[in-house]
Amino acid sequence: DYELEENEERFMIEPKSYSSAKFRELMQIFIDWVNDELAPQRIIVKDLEEDFYDGQVLQMLLEKLSGEKLDLPEVTQSEEGQRQKLQVVLNSVNKILGLQNQNPNCKWSV
Repeated sequence: DYELEENEERFMIEPKSYSSAKFRELMQIFIDWVNDELAPQRIIVKDLEEDFYDGQVLQMLLEKLSGEKLDLPEVTQSEEGQRQKLQVVLNSVNKILGLQNQNPNCKWSV
């Protein structure tokens, strides 16, 4: 169950979609693209959920694509530190995409 604020919208993938052949193909295409982009850093993504959970791979991808360096520690051990790092990275994504002044309910969140 999810509790939504008034006028709040959330988008999610239905769990049954994970078994769809087209969804798995799309995920593999995205993984291959990320791996191609991050090959010079010797980063290999195998599982999006596992490899993107702490924001480190997303940070490297964002820095590569935007040409901007984020001032964040490379490795964060604590769960709270990982959560904070991911939030900083997602805020940067929102800023680069021009979403920081948009509907506050339509952003990535941790």
